[in-house]
Amino acid sequence: MQNRSVLIFLFLVWWVLFSQFSAVGQSISELETQLAGAKEDTIRLQILTDLNWAYLPVSLARSREIAVQEIALAKRKNLPKWMAQGYNDLGIVQQKEMQFRMALRSHAEALTIREKLGDPYTIGSTLSKMGLCYTELDSLEKALSYQLKALIQFRKSGNKRAIATTLNNVAFVFQELKQFDQIEKYLNEAIQINNELDDPFAAASCLNLLANADEQKGDYDAALSKYKAAFQLVIPLKDSVLLASFMNNIALMYSRKNDLKQAYFNYAKALSMVTKATDINGVILYQANLASILIRQKNLPEAEMRILEALSLTESGKFTLVLPQIYSTLGDLFTEKCQVDSANKYYHLYANAIRMDFSGKMANQFSSLQTQYEIDLREQEKKILNQEIELKEGTLARFKWLSIALILGIALLVLAFLFFKNRQSFLRRQQLNTERIAQQEIRSKAVMEAEENERNRIARELHDGLGQQLSAAKMNIDSLKVRLSSVDQSHSVLFENVVSLLDDAVKEVRSVSHEMMANSLIKKGLASAVRDFVQKMSDQDGLKIDLEIIGLKDRLDSVMEMTLYRVLQELVNNILRHSKASMVSIQLIRHETSLLLQVEDDGIGFIFDNQNTGDGIGLSNIRSRVEFLHGTLVIDSHLGHGTTILVEVPI
Repeated sequence: MQNRSVLIFLFLVWWVLFSQFSAVGQSISELETQLAGAKEDTIRLQILTDLNWAYLPVSLARSREIAVQEIALAKRKNLPKWMAQGYNDLGIVQQKEMQFRMALRSHAEALTIREKLGDPYTIGSTLSKMGLCYTELDSLEKALSYQLKALIQFRKSGNKRAIATTLNNVAFVFQELKQFDQIEKYLNEAIQINNELDDPFAAASCLNLLANADEQKGDYDAALSKYKAAFQLVIPLKDSVLLASFMNNIALMYSRKNDLKQAYFNYAKALSMVTKATDINGVILYQANLASILIRQKNLPEAEMRILEALSLTESGKFTLVLPQIYSTLGDLFTEKCQVDSANKYYHLYANAIRMDFSGKMANQFSSLQTQYEIDLREQEKKILNQEIELKEGTLARFKWLSIALILGIALLVLAFLFFKNRQSFLRRQQLNTERIAQQEIRSKAVMEAEENERNRIARELHDGLGQQLSAAKMNIDSLKVRLSSVDQSHSVLFENVVSLLDDAVKEVRSVSHEMMANSLIKKGLASAVRDFVQKMSDQDGLKIDLEIIGLKDRLDSVMEMTLYRVLQELVNNILRHSKASMVSIQLIRHETSLLLQVEDDGIGFIFDNQNTGDGIGLSNIRSRVEFLHGTLVIDSHLGHGTTILVEVPI
């Protein structure tokens, strides 16, 4: 499992292209001094944007502060060009902070202003950044749409470098969409432009993308030819780390072609280059790749020496990117050496490293969704507050006019008029409150649906990705077992243990993916899904579950069904983890206007106060889901006397 160097050229070229960084050669201290002495607003704004870019590699927090200052000053002085530049700078800081949804909002503000100003180059710049944000968010159709719009603007501007970069970005998105037939025409045009601009790095990057497309189609000979051509283009740059990354791609293709001798030779050259350049990450990566080749060549002593050196370098610093590959390679090494315990240890470490990375990504995605929800909610509340202020100001103006009318002696008419207007104000406020509640429900529903979609996507990736890999590993080990069993009976026992562990892993992956997907709920409804879930849970840890469903014959609203199903999942999982119960009773009863879910266990119970606000994560999730359905949650639990939980939601 050799890693390739990540193709970061898209962002690097875009960074240079769109930064408009005029502070080249100027230190932060020089810029700070110039800012302190600047009097004219446009000069201050130019220095602020230069400072913003100068701080980007040093302090994102300071860079963000400066971008906010840019926006505030430009707004005060009503300078739309600089207002757009401020939002542009803020959006790039947010991209560096991996806050892509917030970055999209900032770039959208910049785009609105720049479209009014009508400069195609700056419009294209903003559209391209928005496309990159959507790429990071895996919204590939939107990413493609924005990059194509950016390409149209750059063609209008006539900026060839911008056109070439955007052609690369478009090709990259098509590659992610697996639409390989679309890639070549965009990259060939980009290569032609880069040759005209005498930019070998950009041309090599285009060749790398073309080679990667050939690789994904399985045409390793074509991919190898293009990787070699790309390597020749970057040789004059004399950048050891860059050359090593291109050589790594060449070695990977030889490995794919099973030419292990050439693969070893190129990995070794790459290692030599990064060692001289003191690039520790590169040393770790290429040592691990060499070890994988050596294992396939059955040169186990040298493989062990190299992979242990890579592990030592990883543990000596914060170089964790290649850890999963190192653990997997060590597992392969000890499997070849028939040391099952050591192999199992490193395969478990590999699985844990993958799971930690997966959990971190999932947490970031849910955090991004929650941040987006909170921002939208605050904006909605701000909008409603402004409407209320306008309403009060209008009422005050009318009151002054009516005061004049009172002076004229029309007291009765004034009183009637005030009563009527106050009534209208009350109705408008009531309408605004209703709209605010509706907006909150829409946002909550969107978060729930996004969370469910993410669960389904993760479940599919677990089932189709890791599950298939584990199954393939089991088949390979089974084939090895036949050969080893004829040599030594003890080897057969060891392989039986490994096969059993892989079987358990496959079952666990499938169980987790099925639990997250809830296919039964989608196809058959809540009642059927609950029965399937209870049947699966009853087979675990000797737990007996009694289920009673009354009156639930027709399907409910899909969001209500999914929310109640997740609440029941959380409740039963909490019982399995914490209660030490042997018996669980579940009742699901539909009344005329409400649905009642009761879950009761005979476990150890816990001390609970219904007024307590310090719920754990599980109870907090349950409470928020019930509140989303406008339902009520009652928990009755005492130490040693089990727990009863009642959930009632209106239909």
